[in-house]
Amino acid sequence: MNKLSLKSTIVIISLLFIFAGCLKGSSSSSPFPAHSNTGQELNNAMHSGKPTLVDFYATWCPVCKVQSPITTALKQKYSPDKVNILEIDVDQYPGLLSRYNPEGGIPTLVVFDKNGDIFKIDIGLTSKEELESQINEVLNR
Repeated sequence: MNKLSLKSTIVIISLLFIFAGCLKGSSSSSPFPAHSNTGQELNNAMHSGKPTLVDFYATWCPVCKVQSPITTALKQKYSPDKVNILEIDVDQYPGLLSRYNPEGGIPTLVVFDKNGDIFKIDIGLTSKEELESQINEVLNR
């Protein structure tokens, strides 16, 4: 093989491995929850008298894979008695995201106050510190 064809082969094989990791359902150790919350669960949470954080994600979304452990850490930090934290797979429940982000960008994180009103909408990767700040602000109102 000449140098050009060897380099091309290496690049193609590398790209195949990269894209194979991005395929929907290709990872057995998914960072996402086993259960995607439903619209009814969202409605119940919004009317519970507690702040609610909703993470709209898709399993094939690379940024969502980075966001998911942040959401999980917040679930561990905040008691379910004080804050509802839901994760909704937009592929399973496509109509829910369009209510809060008509453009459909993911991840979309929505913080609702104790009355179920929207406090903040973040689109894209959002830090744990930023989400904690939003949740704490709603808790202290």
